[in-house]
Amino acid sequence: MYCEKIFAENKTRSVFRLFQFIFYWWRMIPSQITYFISSSKQKELVRSDFGSCGNLVRTLVLAKYNRNLFYHRMGKTSIFYSWILSGENSLKLPFSCKLGRHTHFVHNDCCHLNAASICDNFVCYPHVMIGTKNLRDNSKPTIGNNVTLGSGTVVVGGIHIGDNVNVGANTVVMKDIPDNSVVYGNPCIVMSKGKK
Repeated sequence: MYCEKIFAENKTRSVFRLFQFIFYWWRMIPSQITYFISSSKQKELVRSDFGSCGNLVRTLVLAKYNRNLFYHRMGKTSIFYSWILSGENSLKLPFSCKLGRHTHFVHNDCCHLNAASICDNFVCYPHVMIGTKNLRDNSKPTIGNNVTLGSGTVVVGGIHIGDNVNVGANTVVMKDIPDNSVVYGNPCIVMSKGKK
């Protein structure tokens, strides 16, 4: 009885997702056209995040926060068609922020990523804020390769976060972080990986 109930719920959810996909698919046509006429560099960046074209369409239809990443990859021209199928309003990716390959957002909600640059293999959890320290100083953080920012992380000022860094949840980072580090706490405590 219990297994039958789970099967019925999964079947209902699958049918709902199919109708949702069919309903939203036509709204993805401008994005698909833009993808196919974009430069090879833009296509390569999009493929690094989404994989195949079929996976791209499925992800854009079913995951709002990935639309923000796609529109960022396509550049400022996406302003003309992003209103047809809008992205996640609480995820802010300014066009001035340079994003590397393999960027991944984990169930993002209320994130503002206003960094000078973010390199490859970046993982971002919910409620992450990256930006300037105050209104007078407009210097932004630079984030290296293979960096993971935990939930509620705040990174401010003209600092540099090195490669292979894990930042724990609710950490406030206001100073440079060396490569191969684990960072946690408020104020942040830096530990080298491999040391206890």
